[in-house]
This record gives sequence, C-alpha cells and structure tokens, in this order.
Amino acid sequence: MKSLTIIKRLSKSIWSRIIFGLLAGVLIWILIHKVFTFVFPFGKGEDTPVAYVNSLVSCLAFAGLIITILLQQQELIATRAEFKQQNATFSKQRFETSFFNLLSVHHSIVDKIVIVDENRVNQNSRDAIRYLYGQFTGLFIQWYRDQGSTKITSANFGSHKDALIDSFREVFSKFEHYIGHYLSNLRALMDVIHQSSLIEDDERKFYFLILQAQLGPYEILFLYYYFNAGPGQFKKEYFNLLELGRVMNPVLLPIPDHSWIFDELPSKYMLAKNDKEEQTDGKLRRKW
Repeated sequence: MKSLTIIKRLSKSIWSRIIFGLLAGVLIWILIHKVFTFVFPFGKGEDTPVAYVNSLVSCLAFAGLIITILLQQQELIATRAEFKQQNATFSKQRFETSFFNLLSVHHSIVDKIVIVDENRVNQNSRDAIRYLYGQFTGLFIQWYRDQGSTKITSANFGSHKDALIDSFREVFSKFEHYIGHYLSNLRALMDVIHQSSLIEDDERKFYFLILQAQLGPYEILFLYYYFNAGPGQFKKEYFNLLELGRVMNPVLLPIPDHSWIFDELPSKYMLAKNDKEEQTDGKLRRKW
C-alpha cells in the first residue's frame, strides 16, 4: 500500500514537472526571441519565420532534455520504493515460513511426549504434561498440609516460596528427559519471534499470541512455574511476552495465593493484607 501511494504521488509530480518544463521552454523561447529581435533585428522575407522556428525548436529541445532528466529521476525513486516494499514482503514471508515450520515441529514434539505413570499407564502428549503438573502440585500440597495449610504471611513467605521452588525442581529433575526437547523447541520458537530482524516490533505481539493459542491450560500452568521457579527463570520475560498470566486459570493452582507469589508489587500488597487478617484472627482466637 505504501509503494502504491508513493507511485501515485510521483505520477502527479511527474506531470506537474512536464507541464512546468514545457512552460519553461516556451518562456525561454519568447525571451530569446525578444532579445535577439531587439539586438539583431531579423531581415525581411523568409528569414523571419525560419528564425522563429529555429529558436522554438532549440528551446523545446532544451525543455525536453530537462523533462527527460526529471522523468528518469522520478522513475528511479519509484523503483527504489517498489523494491523496498517487495524486500519487506519477502522478509515477512521468510519469517512466516520459519515460524510455522517450527510451530509444526512443536506440535509433533508434544504429540510424541510419553510418560509412564506409577500404574504403568502411558500418559501421552498434553496428558503427559498434565500428569507432570499433577506430580508437582501433589508434592507441594503435601508440604503445605504438613504446615497446617496456613495463609502466606510475611513470617512464612520465605519458607513457603522455597518449598514451592524445591517441589517444582524435584519433579522437573525427575522428568526432565521426557520434556527437555519440548521446552528447548518452545524456547527456540520464542527466540525467533523475539529476536528476528525480519519483522517489526508491533508484529511480534501478533506472533506471540499465535503461539499462546497453541498451549493447553496445564501447559500454561506448568510454564508459569517453569519460568518463575524452575530453570526457565533466565527467560522469565517470555512468560510475560506470551501474556500467559492473562489466560492462566487460577482455579487450577495448588493454592490461590500462587497467582501473586512471584510478583514483587502484588506480593507486598497481599502480604500486608494477609498479615492484617492474621493479626485480626489471632486477637479473636485469644478473646475466645
């Protein structure tokens, strides 16, 4: 669209310059004619029309030369604009080909994930990721119940977060060989979107949203802990670029407080709120 707009503008500019060149040629001819007829008056008879024609032809030839140069200049500008637009289109096509090829590979890798559970039953594809997430939440909830299932407060925030990280990393290290390829390909996909020079910054969000739409609910939850409590911490920005927090189902979290435990500002607010509620509950318990 940009190239068409540029060409239309150039077309208008070309015609305006042609008209200008012709007018300039005629004016130059009139000027030369007046000067020469004043300084060197034409003779009688056939000399006068011949002189008129010669001077007119010379001026028009000069005007034509100017117009030719201007036309070549405008054509060169139009060609460059068209080439730039075509190059941008080819670049996007190259990116889309690479992106969708990697996306196809990603789905193939997900389909090939197989985890044998404790009952010797194969958990396949996204069911395997759901099983993996269940192993992690089961381990953490066991610790949480042993602590009395208390609210997260300033007093127990550190130990709670440590237990959460330890639980995830224990399960992850046990099953890493099942999902390592899946995670490395997913990171490669995000690297392509984030780092490619073939697309504009405002287009990256579009491709991140396409990738987001390929993830199931338990994949999103697993990635939430992977990027915040697991080895994916060094790529935590990818979780935000995928906007997974917006589509994550908080009902499937081990406890609701995990929706804010990794974010600094919400953590401060919620800890202050829980501390206040804990103090109020403590006073009521002492009263009774």
